[in-house]
Amino acid sequence: MSYQNVSKPRSPWFYVGIGCAVLFFAGMIGCLALGTRVFNAAKEALSEAEKEAGKPLTPQQIAASLKGVPFYPESRLEQGTEYRALRTTVVVMKRLNLFTDAAVATLRTQDSPETVLSWYEKTLPANGYRLIKRESRETGGVTRISAQFQKGNDLVFVQVPERTQGSEGNSIFLLRFDNTRSGFRYE
Repeated sequence: MSYQNVSKPRSPWFYVGIGCAVLFFAGMIGCLALGTRVFNAAKEALSEAEKEAGKPLTPQQIAASLKGVPFYPESRLEQGTEYRALRTTVVVMKRLNLFTDAAVATLRTQDSPETVLSWYEKTLPANGYRLIKRESRETGGVTRISAQFQKGNDLVFVQVPERTQGSEGNSIFLLRFDNTRSGFRYE
C-alpha cells in the first residue's frame, strides 16, 4: 500500500485572508511610523514654545501685547510658573495658526475676586468691549470667577480664582486673542 500526497486545492478565501493580514500589518506599521513622526514634531514645537515663553518680557511689552486691556489697579505683574504655562499655551496655539495674535498676563492683588471682576466689567466696556459671559465655577475646592468680553474679533478672558491658604493674594489671569482666523464670534 502506497500513500500518495494528494493536496486539496485551497479556497480563494485563504488567499484573501492572507492578503488582508498583510495589509493590516502594513497599515499598523505605517500608523506607528506616522504617529512617531507627529509625536516628535509636536515635542520639538513644544520645546521651542517653552523656550520662547521662558524669555522674560518687560511690563511695557506685556501691556502693549494686551492692546488696550488694562492691568488691574494696585496689582503686581507676575512672570512665574503660572504665567509661563499660560504663555507656552498661547505660543503653541499661535504656531498652530489658531489665533492671529494673542497675549497673556498674570497679576496678583489683595482685592477679592468679585471686586476685580466688577472693575473689569466697568472698565472694558468703556474701552469698547462688551460682556459676553460671566460665570463662577468650583474646581478642586477653589472657586474661579471669570468673564468673557468681545470687541470685533478680539476676545478677552479674565479669570480670578479665590485665594488659597498660604497664597499672597488673588491671581488674575488675562488672556486676549484675535480670532480672525477661526472666525468664532459671540452674537
